[in-house]
Amino acid sequence: MQKGSEEEKAPLLGDKRDPESDGVVREEGATAEIKVEDEIETTDGAEGSDDVDSKVGKKLKQKLHRKKKKKEKELQEVPEVTISNPEHEPRPTIEDLQQAVQEAEDIMRDNIQKLLNNRDRKLENVLERAERLLDVADNFAKVARRAKIKMWLRSKRRTICICTTVVLVVIAGVIATVVVLISNGIIKIKT
Repeated sequence: MQKGSEEEKAPLLGDKRDPESDGVVREEGATAEIKVEDEIETTDGAEGSDDVDSKVGKKLKQKLHRKKKKKEKELQEVPEVTISNPEHEPRPTIEDLQQAVQEAEDIMRDNIQKLLNNRDRKLENVLERAERLLDVADNFAKVARRAKIKMWLRSKRRTICICTTVVLVVIAGVIATVVVLISNGIIKIKT
């Protein structure tokens, strides 16, 4: 122990910072050793000279005041750190752990159920789209067949007209020949 310092154990109820631990915050009700140093102001010089003593005293007071301000500033700049005290925290029981596991299982089940419901909705949407696409494809096939026939007829129109004309001429020729042969008596019709 140092000379001029005093040790005592006291509960930290107001300020939670321990001066020895550079601003570490402790839990309320915890005990810590606090060192209080007595500051002693001394002046060197003869007691008879007031001007010299007052100048030296003022300088010394100013110096002590600056040191005190510097210490206060350093204490304000120290970040507060919380330390958990595992001795005061209750240990979890088996029931607590089982409850935590049950809660985790429930959350996982809910998440899986949401995913499955979402997947089902998406699958239904895909099936509906597939059915609509099949209907559109059937209609397209019918229209395509009609268009193909129309285009074929348009491109073969001349050929069809020529063939039809030739067939009609041949039929007309056959009929004319039959009439001429009947009228000449070459072909006899039984009545």
